[in-house]
Amino acid sequence: MKFLFSILFFCVVFTSFAQNLVPNPSFEEYTNCPVSTNQVYRATGWCININTSDYYNSCATYNSMVGVPNSGQGYQCPATGSAYCGFIAYRELQPHPQYREYFGRALSQQLIIGQKYFISIKLNLANYVSTCACNKVGVKFTNVNYGDTSFYPVTPLINNFAHLFSNTIIADTTGWTTIKGTFIADSSYQYILIGNFFDNSHTDTTYISGTWCQSYYFVDDVCVSIDSLTCVIPDGPNVCDTGAYIFGTNLIKESIAIYPNPTKDNIFIEQYQLQSANIKIYNLFGQLLFEKNFIQNKIEIDLSYYPDGVYVIQLMQSGYMFNKKITLIK
Repeated sequence: MKFLFSILFFCVVFTSFAQNLVPNPSFEEYTNCPVSTNQVYRATGWCININTSDYYNSCATYNSMVGVPNSGQGYQCPATGSAYCGFIAYRELQPHPQYREYFGRALSQQLIIGQKYFISIKLNLANYVSTCACNKVGVKFTNVNYGDTSFYPVTPLINNFAHLFSNTIIADTTGWTTIKGTFIADSSYQYILIGNFFDNSHTDTTYISGTWCQSYYFVDDVCVSIDSLTCVIPDGPNVCDTGAYIFGTNLIKESIAIYPNPTKDNIFIEQYQLQSANIKIYNLFGQLLFEKNFIQNKIEIDLSYYPDGVYVIQLMQSGYMFNKKITLIK
């Protein structure tokens, strides 16, 4: 009986600690839908906002700059759910040639000195506003609650050190790149910060377009845990798979059908209640390939001119937005 009790106690203790110490890690919970940039604090708990980091959610109004998957900064489906955050990781433009943005929040419990922790975050380079890609994006732990501020310069944070960072330049604008690692806590840290904590001379970049360099990244699925398996987070269902929203309220998906999926050539879009609708088709680079307004129950679209791949169908109907991924395989 004592042996059984010991096993049960160990399991309870391990389970209580083997959790993600970052509450609201994929930013699904929010106090209010974002209506403009510089509102990362609307993601519940993410109260540290340095130099105007941003919050994106599919509940944002259709013509806002902070919608999902299409925003003023880029086109990206979430790694999980219907939301993510974003920040400038690198900018070499006067009058602030080392401009950075950071955001963060309190952990669910303080880190334990001497304990090994596993960390992971997912990043995506925003394809509309990024003229270059960079490395050194990562995570730093701190005991300072910087709050919501636009202070500059950020020299207390740019000290060429982070507890987790990428040595590889992250240039993927279509999928999510996971950076992960471990560290031994040297303090009982209370807060997590996300950004680039290295100066320009310690950050490598590669140009994509333009004559000056700016790297803007979306962030999703942040994890800190003593259990490595907790921070193995596969990309999950998201708003581009099944999403249909009006200011955060689910639309009955049965009112719209898009088929077949996958398809070799044509797709059919069928709405069971006759009303005006707008259809857009994007590739995973966020390029608009097709747009049409129609008032009919069923419309056929020929995709045979496009290369094999994944596309996002976006349908607007009386203020509702419906997104669905379609795979083209010839």
